[in-house]
Amino acid sequence: MRLQFFTPSLTLSEPERESVEKRVSVALRRFAKRIIDLKITLDDVNGPKGGNDKRCKLQAAVKAGKLHVAEGSHIDPVAAAGAAAERLVRQLSEDSQKTVETKRNA
Repeated sequence: MRLQFFTPSLTLSEPERESVEKRVSVALRRFAKRIIDLKITLDDVNGPKGGNDKRCKLQAAVKAGKLHVAEGSHIDPVAAAGAAAERLVRQLSEDSQKTVETKRNA
């Protein structure tokens, strides 16, 4: 799985960045063989106005040619990444179930 990390409007410390990557990697561990590329984008929703809303967008390109996208928001960027990862796990799980059902019916 190739990982790309973008923070266009947010500055993260190295420990924060590592925490985000670890949180996402642990959540997606069981799907790691299916994911070709994973793009993590963290933004500050309120930008220079202030405020504490961080948004994490995950884009996962899987071997079947699909692109799965999930987002999460939170005050803490690591928590935002965790929320997005949970949503992405649900999508990938549902996709796996559909694939299994299709193979059974064929």
